[in-house]
Amino acid sequence: GLFTADGTIGIQKINNTRIAYLGNTFPLEIIVNARQARGGSTEVVVRKKDQILFSQEVKFSSDNQTLLIPVRLKANETGLQRYKISVIPVEGEVSVSNNTRDLFIDVLDSRQKILLLNNSPHPDIGAMRQAIEKNENYEVEVALAANFSGAVEKYNLIILHQIPSTERNSS
Repeated sequence: GLFTADGTIGIQKINNTRIAYLGNTFPLEIIVNARQARGGSTEVVVRKKDQILFSQEVKFSSDNQTLLIPVRLKANETGLQRYKISVIPVEGEVSVSNNTRDLFIDVLDSRQKILLLNNSPHPDIGAMRQAIEKNENYEVEVALAANFSGAVEKYNLIILHQIPSTERNSS
């Protein structure tokens, strides 16, 4: 850990999810422990490459203190993402700085693609689309059956609205 003039401050544990989904936020809990560091403070920093995603100053009010720092990060890139969590002393002499941990989170593109095929324009279609898209893991495409020529294999679900139909509606 980190040694200040009078005590030590360190990352005790990091609670995290192993998998996150693209576009979603995911939680981290950084548990920082301080011994003999009353009155001292530190800065908890989360980086991805050279970018600081989170930073918070933490002050210690007792000699043996464990603090839980909740963090929410956004998954904005797919694949195995590396995050660096550091505890940096804000004041005090530092003789040992061995307080960085790496964290790997696999970000998947989980969006389920849904095709809403309809026989003719209908007010229910917009309402259905809005209801489904409230869940950010769903992506909805709407098409008129007569005009659709795409590949059905790329969809996880196809909803048929008023299909088959006995009439060809021209509205």
